[in-house]
Amino acid sequence: MGVTESQPNWEAMLLKTDHAGTRLFSVITPPPWVQLHTPSVVLGQSQLEFLTSLRATGSPAHATAVSGLSGDEISELFTTLDSFGLLLDTTSGGPSVGSRGGDSAEAAGSVPVGSPAEIESDHPLMLRAPLVWKIGCDRLERFDHAGGLVSELTPLELSFAESFRSPVTPHEGRQLATSNGIQMADADIDRLLGRLVSQGVLLDVVADSEVLVATETQASRLKATVGASMRLRAVLKKDHDRREVQRGSTVAPRIQVYGVLTNGSCPPLSIGMILAAASVWNDGALHEWYDFEPRWIDPNADDALLPTGPCVLLFSDYIWSHQNNLELTRRVKEYNPLALTVHGGPDCPSYPADAANYLETHRSIDVAVRGEGEATTPELLAALGPALAAGTIDLQPLAAVPGLVFRRGTEVVRTADRDRITDLNIVPSPFTTGLFDLFGQLPGLDLAIIETNRGCPYGCTFCDWGSATNSRIRKFDLERVFAEFEWCAKNEVARIFVADANFGIFKRDVEIAEHVAELKQEYGFPKRLITNYAKNTVKHLRQIVEIVSRAGILTEGLLSLQSMDEDTLAAIRRTNIKLEKYESLAAEFRNEGLPLYVDLMMGLPGQTTTSLSEDFQACIDREVIAKCHGTELLVNSPMNDPDYRVEHAIETSRDPGPLTLRADNDRPALVVSSTSFSRQDYHEMHRIRRAFLLGENLGVFRIVSRFVRHECGVREAELIERVRRDAEADPVRWPTLRLVTATIPDAMLEPGSWRFFVDELATWLTEVLGLESTSALRSILEVQLAVLPSTGRRFPDAVQLPHDVAAWHDAILEQKLLGNRDDWPAVVPPLASFGPATFAVDDPTGVCTRNLGQSTAIEAYNDWELRSDVSRPVSSHHSL
Repeated sequence: MGVTESQPNWEAMLLKTDHAGTRLFSVITPPPWVQLHTPSVVLGQSQLEFLTSLRATGSPAHATAVSGLSGDEISELFTTLDSFGLLLDTTSGGPSVGSRGGDSAEAAGSVPVGSPAEIESDHPLMLRAPLVWKIGCDRLERFDHAGGLVSELTPLELSFAESFRSPVTPHEGRQLATSNGIQMADADIDRLLGRLVSQGVLLDVVADSEVLVATETQASRLKATVGASMRLRAVLKKDHDRREVQRGSTVAPRIQVYGVLTNGSCPPLSIGMILAAASVWNDGALHEWYDFEPRWIDPNADDALLPTGPCVLLFSDYIWSHQNNLELTRRVKEYNPLALTVHGGPDCPSYPADAANYLETHRSIDVAVRGEGEATTPELLAALGPALAAGTIDLQPLAAVPGLVFRRGTEVVRTADRDRITDLNIVPSPFTTGLFDLFGQLPGLDLAIIETNRGCPYGCTFCDWGSATNSRIRKFDLERVFAEFEWCAKNEVARIFVADANFGIFKRDVEIAEHVAELKQEYGFPKRLITNYAKNTVKHLRQIVEIVSRAGILTEGLLSLQSMDEDTLAAIRRTNIKLEKYESLAAEFRNEGLPLYVDLMMGLPGQTTTSLSEDFQACIDREVIAKCHGTELLVNSPMNDPDYRVEHAIETSRDPGPLTLRADNDRPALVVSSTSFSRQDYHEMHRIRRAFLLGENLGVFRIVSRFVRHECGVREAELIERVRRDAEADPVRWPTLRLVTATIPDAMLEPGSWRFFVDELATWLTEVLGLESTSALRSILEVQLAVLPSTGRRFPDAVQLPHDVAAWHDAILEQKLLGNRDDWPAVVPPLASFGPATFAVDDPTGVCTRNLGQSTAIEAYNDWELRSDVSRPVSSHHSL
């Protein structure tokens, strides 16, 4: 569309100002295999001047003269607006030129909002971030939670405010603005600074508690990340220097074996187990050639200390570590050709064609290990020991070692498969044998991983649980498990991840929980326990949850359902936990005030758009929080078997395998088409998922949806979908609903004001759904508004209601826990029968300062839960 035949859909436009500039968001959701998140673009002062002038006058010529943009620049801007779904064809009608309802900037004229504040010349000021703007007439407008205008700035004034992206004094801010080409008289700057502070655009770093909370939160996050990395580097450097001194005094040094870290400062369990196994193999026979005193390399460090001379580097490849491992492998080989590089782990390809292509593509890798490395690696080292000791790498002896893939000249050799380890206890613990003692030197060690058993009896095709799916579960001795937990507690490890596929499947898991609780009482650690709970039994889970939570250890329930659709379950070869067992488990978690999450997957063979929506509805009926991940084709999973891929016509967004820095290979290998869904269907699933997670998990529709279900029988997931589809079909009539369902899942901000959303939703409910505008509906809408977070909102907050929504909501939960998941509308009294009440909201965890503008609705543990009588337990309501 040309400039003269179109105008922007002003009400669907959202601008976010933060420390990266002022950004405009699209309302079109791209296919997830192209771009996972909503596109956005930074707009400069001239572009903002063009848009605000165009809204005021409707004249492109006038806006061009005001902004100074060239014809090409204007054409580029309109091309962006068109691709973002923000242009309307004026030949077929559309909203008239002017501001929102005539009661914002146009009505206010040039009168400043609020009285200018007194500015302390020595107090640093900082831009409040994020800020949400709507485009008004010659102004950018900012509204509060209730829809009142709280700030209006010209594009020039906003550009001046952006000079305070970091804390600077008023004088320093003037200098920055001048250096950026902003010319204003001193008296105008003084008045503007007063307005910016009074309107909450700039915050006084000394006097304003909000900026202190925000900056302290940002600083603590940065400090934790940078501090952990620096501490790890310092410990590794000190350990390296000590060894170099010792090595210099050794006449005949043995071959050094290095473990490559997989997850920052977290002790690398997989590599530690392999080193422990190699150290005791065949009564210590490998010590003739190798030095197993633990040496660790951080692949994330640019200044990683690379080894010299004959040595061995062991890599365990996971989705998150593989790319760094490949880069370190390349650097090591260039620096030291005598280094033997050995890769293994879940993301190291093992299917014949994939493994051969992997070694041909990554020539710096010498050997790839298939299956359990604790059994294979010692034999590998034994076969290569004599040659490495002589200063050469000769892989020929590996032909007799099962479980390997390696190159022999131009040939890729694949040796026989290896059986799984029968008795895991022949492998010593890296915790109790001193291999991880270096990590105990790190203050504030955040995470450790412990296996209490290995294997999974289920054969789910999407999964590759350490290549041990569809296998008998083998257990580590209980005494060993207890000792590993005690090592963590003594070394003050805050979080422990129990890396079992089905924790709680055995009676002894209750004993483990009791032991962890005793350690917490004695040492104060761990503070959090993370695990994957048993998938097909809840027999022991209630007791485990009670023990852990009452010991003051934070936990959340995570049940790996993936889908509840029978066709999908058949296609992925999986049997789930019986759904009727959810109710008792959900009740237990609610009684303990703990969150209960369900893992769902999008893009499984056998799935359809309808079955995905039904899975979402089933989670609503059971009041559990759904996480929903795109199905990624793991390189060693049964789903990647060539025959299975042909059977289900599986297409992926890219070939499976390690990520690279190439633009066509920097995202997961998503399953985007199968016999049960097309790429178009998958795109629709993605839109359904985004709207559901925003509406239900983040609570944007949650209270309203229960009321609609009660009043007219439209189920909650269906309501969210109907709103989304109507807004997509008619963005002129429903611009704010379009903005909320399409853009807010990524922008993660209020749509100008949540009042605009609630008012437009009220119109949709009455005009489209046919609800009467009653005091009950007004009560619901006021509660829905109250529970949503906004920048700059003050707490505690309260609203007087004609009807007690919290008591009505409790009645729904009670009936669901009694088993009336589907028919609760028939037994819960109507909201109109409840008397008046005060509804209170608070934000003790700082959602409005730490979560707004952050991450996406798809992120599993993100939340917008303000504290109220209708909020749910979520992970972020707890703090370590």
